[in-house]
Amino acid sequence: MARLARLQSCTAVGPVLDCGGARGLVHLGILRALQEAGIEIDCVGGTSIGAVMATYAASDQPLAAVMANARKSFSVNPTGDFNLVPMLSLLKGARLRRILQSATGELLGADADIEDLWKNCFFIATHYCPVKS
Repeated sequence: MARLARLQSCTAVGPVLDCGGARGLVHLGILRALQEAGIEIDCVGGTSIGAVMATYAASDQPLAAVMANARKSFSVNPTGDFNLVPMLSLLKGARLRRILQSATGELLGADADIEDLWKNCFFIATHYCPVKS
């Protein structure tokens, strides 16, 4: 009820987690700092690896369980499957998909979709940073 009240009164907190590849696990430290400061997260968004970490945040699981799951899941390189002819992407994404499916299944107890998460969330697949000259 408190989350609903904050959403209705436009006082909700909704961080958007950025991209960063291997540095993506730092987002979990930021979520822990927000939790320790008593700031309740009502909705979350993310780009690239930030979307993966936003999924963890939207699952509304205890942060200790989330961090243990992330450490276990990302102990191997999730981006090692390269396309020989990169028409759309340098990476195939099959390895990352398998890792994420097993991680969410292990954390939530079932294969979950975005609709099954406890908090509102949105994801963007890529991040565009124009180079300034």
